[in-house]
Amino acid sequence: MDHFWAAVAAAFALLLAGVAFFCLHLTQRDTGRRKRIDPGPAALRRTYDAGRRKSAPPALIYVEVSQNVPKPRREAGPSSAGKFLRERLLGWSRREGGVQAAEAGGGDLLLLSGMAPADFLRRCSALADAWTRQAQEQGGGDPHTLHFGYYRDKGLVKFEEAARRARLACRCAALDGKACGVYDFGRAHLLERAEKLEDHVMRSIRENRFLLEFQPFVSLTDGRAAGGEVLARMQGQERGLVMPGRFLSAVDTIDAHGQFDEYVFQKACAWLSCQLEKKEVRFLSCNFSRRTMESARFVPVVRETAARYGLPHGMIALEVTEEEQAESSEAMRENLRQLHEEGFLIFLDDFGAGVTTLAELWQLPIDVVKMDKGLLDAAETERGRLLFCDLVRLAKDLGCLVLCEGIERAEQAELARGAGCDLAQGYYFSAPVSAADFLALLPDARATKEQAAAGQGRRT
Repeated sequence: MDHFWAAVAAAFALLLAGVAFFCLHLTQRDTGRRKRIDPGPAALRRTYDAGRRKSAPPALIYVEVSQNVPKPRREAGPSSAGKFLRERLLGWSRREGGVQAAEAGGGDLLLLSGMAPADFLRRCSALADAWTRQAQEQGGGDPHTLHFGYYRDKGLVKFEEAARRARLACRCAALDGKACGVYDFGRAHLLERAEKLEDHVMRSIRENRFLLEFQPFVSLTDGRAAGGEVLARMQGQERGLVMPGRFLSAVDTIDAHGQFDEYVFQKACAWLSCQLEKKEVRFLSCNFSRRTMESARFVPVVRETAARYGLPHGMIALEVTEEEQAESSEAMRENLRQLHEEGFLIFLDDFGAGVTTLAELWQLPIDVVKMDKGLLDAAETERGRLLFCDLVRLAKDLGCLVLCEGIERAEQAELARGAGCDLAQGYYFSAPVSAADFLALLPDARATKEQAAAGQGRRT
């Protein structure tokens, strides 16, 4: 009987060993298949270095497979459609003389190929066009876009640097609206500088490295500062400040308007909350992009920030900025209407410049119209003066206060006062200044309250 159970145990062990061997064989076969399809960066490096030692490395082609969906909805990894597309790319690469391919991170591909630059441009452009055409024929387009970058030299550059340059060529092509591009040092250098600035902007937000400056609004009735506009200044990586023209361009490129606008607004409200008992501030205006104003987060962020810092709504001005191809969407108009009903002030910036239209005076709940500096400059002619005065009168007839921007000379201040403007802003009164200097320009809150009480006493 013992011999019987021993034989059964031995047979069972043999069966288990057979199953394990079969599974191992399948795993090795699948692994081998994956290696043939995706050998990994190490294998690519070995092949590249072998050619580099002979002063004839293959070309590196970086392929970006991007999803055409808004960034917040973009998947962290490749979608099933993206995986299918990469399989097709690998097959295409082998047919077109590709040597090897590997995942480059984030679902992108890195290919080694013997293609010459002219062949690369022709073949990759044809592949991208064919993919787009096929997607259109199947209806509705495809959620993926292909971009290719090419780099090849005579073996002077190591694998990691060559791969980086191929990626830069791919990024340049995408930014230029092209399917493919060959590495160009000058173009890539500009892109690298822009990418470093983009990274610095996001790091500066995280580390709270932006500074606030203020440009005062001055009453044309009594010449006193009535508040001011908040201006953000970014500290440079080495020394000095980075001006708005540069870092706002980076914010636009990385589509970080909402995050940046919220950060500056909360920083400004935190500062203002510390001044309520010290200084008289009629209103403080913060700039918001139109994309921020139309987002679902805009209303709750403004409302909750004001509540957190205990600020009266009528002291906070939300400034609608002038932008290229600007148009007030229904979502933006509804958000501004809601906040205006809750007591927040709405400023319309740069009126009379760019694409800002008269329609926004009745579409948006505007409290203060900021007349663009260009209108003031044009007012030096008779026709320009008539236009300037008529626009000021129109805004006031609609119940708005009028603020004249860009005043640099005494005669311009007198012109604005004579036309009926209520407030002024410009270097004639003050350049943008630090928080400490801005406080020095504001009336003392206690003195203002005493003057108001004395006036009330005389009336009674």
